[in-house]
Amino acid sequence: GDYGSMVNEVIGNGDWGESEALGEIWKGRNAYSYGRKEGGGGTRSGTARPEVLDKLLSTTERVVQEIDSVEYGLTDIQEYYANTGALK
Repeated sequence: GDYGSMVNEVIGNGDWGESEALGEIWKGRNAYSYGRKEGGGGTRSGTARPEVLDKLLSTTERVVQEIDSVEYGLTDIQEYYANTGALK
């Protein structure tokens, strides 16, 4: 299966038109919860909970990626878009 948010792949392929599409891809891939009672029947799959993610995001003003060293530049960060979903 595919892992990650797939945002990097979409950006790399140019398969998007509006920036909102990138956020929707990220949200769709990150709206799952995992735990003992998730997935049903003891499987390890998560349960899609987009309403929980939407509620959490509604309390967020901005997304930041903190870097602990000035030695890194934007091009040094692997999968930069994958972690933020191109959120503003």
